[in-house]
Amino acid sequence: MDKITFVSQDDGEYVFRVPSLEGSVSVIVMFGDAAEASEGRLTDDRATAHATLHYLLSHQEAADLPARIEIGDVVAAYADAVDQILASRP
Repeated sequence: MDKITFVSQDDGEYVFRVPSLEGSVSVIVMFGDAAEASEGRLTDDRATAHATLHYLLSHQEAADLPARIEIGDVVAAYADAVDQILASRP
């Protein structure tokens, strides 16, 4: 299986290429409001972006993820998201 790759875009966006059961998919994770959504605990950086994607993949298959994901939506949807994302940062 291919590994996950990603590149940083302007304005807190990270474009991931993720292997999936149905082939690889592209997912954009947007961190423009990371500090506000997490009460200052999450930052807009590569480590947080990578940890967030892995957190999401622990809940669903890559092909089922939306093409664009706002960090505020992740925090709102999963009560433990901030803690788990922080815990899995390198």
